[in-house]
Amino acid sequence: MLDDFIQAMLAKVYGVAPVSILKKVFKIYTGAAFKITELREAEENQTEPTDDNGIATWHIDGKYVMLDDD
Repeated sequence: MLDDFIQAMLAKVYGVAPVSILKKVFKIYTGAAFKITELREAEENQTEPTDDNGIATWHIDGKYVMLDDD
């Protein structure tokens, strides 16, 4: 669920967002919180994009999360 949320949010905020904002918005929409360790685990476990599924990868860069430049 966290991976899907991150992908949807980044698509709406031009590909990059501060982690702090993503945490606040996630809490508003789901009622749940996540820790930075959970975010890093989700980053490590995300599905790589392929031609047929269109899943975008994202990465944590310091205090920001961004969609893959590819």
